[in-house]
Amino acid sequence: MWLVEIDLKIFGRVNHKLDTKGITVLPQILIVNDDKELSSLVASTLQKEGFRTLEADSGFAALEAFHAHQPDLVILGARHVDMDGLELCRRLKAFKQVMILFLTSHTEEIDQLSGFAAGADEYMAKPFYPRVLAARVKSMLRRHIDAIESDTVLTVGSIVLDQDCRTVAVRGTEINLTRIEFDLLAVLMEKPKRVFSREELMMRVWDGWHCGGHVLESHLSRLRSKFRDAGAPTVAVAVRGFGYKLGIDIQADVNELARAS
Repeated sequence: MWLVEIDLKIFGRVNHKLDTKGITVLPQILIVNDDKELSSLVASTLQKEGFRTLEADSGFAALEAFHAHQPDLVILGARHVDMDGLELCRRLKAFKQVMILFLTSHTEEIDQLSGFAAGADEYMAKPFYPRVLAARVKSMLRRHIDAIESDTVLTVGSIVLDQDCRTVAVRGTEINLTRIEFDLLAVLMEKPKRVFSREELMMRVWDGWHCGGHVLESHLSRLRSKFRDAGAPTVAVAVRGFGYKLGIDIQADVNELARAS
């Protein structure tokens, strides 16, 4: 594995962000390709546009770099010596909702549909124009930033979750949750109708550490209990053999909220 990380100029809204201490940090792009010449070309192009880059030459090297550096966007090839690109995409998305761009010669309809099903956000065909690739990366990051800024407050039925203030309220009454309970609820509220696997919940909330199903269920049980004690809708419903979903009847909950007001 090789890793390259370079800090260059900052310009434009998508070319900087602030860390928790308010220090300016350049967006970081992970490039995963076993073709070192191609990888270096992509890295050089992005560095000239003001991005930091990381390069990995295999699937497992990419996972290692991803967990260590938490990049803002990943550029993947379709094939790697130790892992299929689709499998790598699924693993990355299970850990964090990072933006993923496939840079590949495999651009038939079935290839793109498979990639999008695995979690890809964009496809770009080889050969490519370097400056067009850089523009595509900027566009993806801009969309991602807009989505994050608009999703700081999640509302599903009568449940309002504020990710900035770390508060949860149901019908105006705040429910005190632990960090783990809050993070689990936030993931489930992202897509209320979706069933999340146990593995994905553990990856998202415990940062990749496999805590075990009994630990996950214990936290979800306490979350359900707190909602039940507050007279709130049932949340974190188990779907046998699959995982968990938010589980509330949104329309019924909205109707109940309207009657109460």
